[in-house]
Amino acid sequence: MKRAGSSERRSSRRAYGIERNEARRIVSRRLLRTVLLGTVAMVAAFYWIGQQYGVDPEMMREYILTTLLFVGVLVGLGLLGAVLLLLLKRLTRGRGKSGPP
Repeated sequence: MKRAGSSERRSSRRAYGIERNEARRIVSRRLLRTVLLGTVAMVAAFYWIGQQYGVDPEMMREYILTTLLFVGVLVGLGLLGAVLLLLLKRLTRGRGKSGPP
């Protein structure tokens, strides 16, 4: 026999899950917008500072591209490290249960 409140609990859990997913989407959009606006502001600030101190715009582009390359390399190394840790974890997961002590 089913309990009287089980379907109500199930639907309330489902509603909570939907609300949680919607909240994640909103936070994700806000974070993306913040990152993009921050990037645009940073580039504009670099060019403005370059104009104030008389730095050639071509030199400023090189600085920005070098910075982007450096950050990209760091992100790539971080992703590579995460993948290596996941692979190591998967390889060692089965070894601990291989036999009785």
